[in-house]
Amino acid sequence: MPLIFLGAACYVMATPTPIPENYDPDIHENGGRLDFLAIMIWGLVLPTIYVAIAFPVSLAYAFWKRRGQTPD
Repeated sequence: MPLIFLGAACYVMATPTPIPENYDPDIHENGGRLDFLAIMIWGLVLPTIYVAIAFPVSLAYAFWKRRGQTPD
């Protein structure tokens, strides 16, 4: 996983934000749905896309490096 996701997760765990008593999730008339969407995107969608791209690229690189080696 890229360091940005690890860093974001560590930051959220290390510095929890208390919810104020007068918190109103409907302040922007979206019922807090955008917050949930942001959590889903940063926590699931972007890491999944990263792994889906990074895994085949790393395999291709490994095969490319292996093909270039000559047997002794």
